[in-house]
Amino acid sequence: GPGAKKFAIDMGFKEQKLLTEESREAWLRWKSRLNANDNWLDLPGSRPAASAPKPTPDPKQDHEDAALLHVYYDADGIPHTYGTINMDAVDANGDISSVTTTSGLSWKLPGRIGDSPIIGAGQYCDNEIGAAGSTGRGEANIKVCGAFLAVELMRQGLTPEQALIKVMQRVIAMTEKRLLDSNGRPYFDLNYYAVNKKGEYAGASAYEGSSFAVCDANGARIEKCVNLFKGSAPAKSAPDAAYVKP
Repeated sequence: GPGAKKFAIDMGFKEQKLLTEESREAWLRWKSRLNANDNWLDLPGSRPAASAPKPTPDPKQDHEDAALLHVYYDADGIPHTYGTINMDAVDANGDISSVTTTSGLSWKLPGRIGDSPIIGAGQYCDNEIGAAGSTGRGEANIKVCGAFLAVELMRQGLTPEQALIKVMQRVIAMTEKRLLDSNGRPYFDLNYYAVNKKGEYAGASAYEGSSFAVCDANGARIEKCVNLFKGSAPAKSAPDAAYVKP
């Protein structure tokens, strides 16, 4: 908005047009597929999509950096981008900071907002206790105020790992049945991260395979998230984009 633009200009950034012709053509292809009868929820009888499909190369180009770009292409060659980052830190004085930033979902519904910009959901920081944040299915996190809940659980004496597991369990308990399999496992994944004032930290996810970056006096490294369930969230059996009713 205007405020962000003024701030950027005050910080010395130049005004420039960021819309490329390639992106414009992709938008036009996506827009041409819209239909008044599109079902924006889930295809009847199918499973909802996981948090983010695996990166895939553009069928028209050889992109070896698809994973780095956090982009996958649908059957029509339309790119779908994603990518959220949460960073929580504590310095030598015990002061805590936290930030969550995201590219958002491509082609999202007008008015849809994820959890990243919502204080208490995508990110929360209390300098007396710690900080927490999330990546993944924002709608599921918003319902439980996940980042705030994690910090409050740490306030009660739980470690970051214990707090994040509790938050994940709350997410599952609050998930509607259409998004759960017969064993009560979600058809999506969600990741949480937390650090407390003592520098203890953790990452947690619903399913196996997630990891997070850590940097301390011992250097930078990648560590695995703790998880509730084995395996990975099942993928949707139909395209994630709009479904045209017959």
